[in-house]
Amino acid sequence: MDKDIKNLDEEIKKFHLPRWNEIPEIDLYIDQVVSLLENYLSNYIKSDNEKENSVITKTMINNYVKHGVIKAPINKKYNKENIAYLFVVFILKQIYSIDEIKKGMQYFLYCIFY
Repeated sequence: MDKDIKNLDEEIKKFHLPRWNEIPEIDLYIDQVVSLLENYLSNYIKSDNEKENSVITKTMINNYVKHGVIKAPINKKYNKENIAYLFVVFILKQIYSIDEIKKGMQYFLYCIFY
């Protein structure tokens, strides 16, 4: 038991999400975005579908765009802001529904700009 807790403690210490300046400056295609998100999040978030190995898919990202959770990519490329929002969405969706996340993000943006 103590060994499991110690291993968990080590995993928590190693956990790192990219800071704003660590997100790529260049715009990325969806496959690159999926790969980037998977590299950071695959050990820490669970898949919606237990049969699927990947916790992040192109379909998920496309649905978030379609439902207005994140802004649409420009010329099929996702910018730094899109990627930052996707990190937030994938982390929060472990606890909240996508609709709740969308409303929360809208409220947050309203508070910042008004």
